[in-house]
Amino acid sequence: MKKIVMMSVMVVLMALNGSSLFAGKASAKTEQLAVVTQYLNLMKDYLTLSDKWMTMVKDDDTAVFLAADSIANIYKEKGNKAAAIPRLRKLLKKYKSQKVVCRAILFKIKDIYKDEKEYDKALKVLDEIIDLD
Repeated sequence: MKKIVMMSVMVVLMALNGSSLFAGKASAKTEQLAVVTQYLNLMKDYLTLSDKWMTMVKDDDTAVFLAADSIANIYKEKGNKAAAIPRLRKLLKKYKSQKVVCRAILFKIKDIYKDEKEYDKALKVLDEIIDLD
């Protein structure tokens, strides 16, 4: 990460110092500097998101929820959302002592049933959420 930031700073310094890389008309230099500024802003946003992501995955509950969400999304992309449910149920069993994780997984299962128009099953999953002790 630091190398990317340092390279970005070097590009800006070259732009500001009138390097041959940015030689040309003033309007071209202004346009190129705008592009470099936009790039630096994107890099800043990327680094911010990367830091947030690392903070999130350090938390066990969040990491398990992200895994459950990924499982559901992969099956959705494969065109078979309902096939994710057994895997999600397996995750549910593994983390049965963690209520927050269980609720998140159950809400994901409920969403799949709802999307598949299996409303009775979705309602039963909501009952499971309510009945968690």
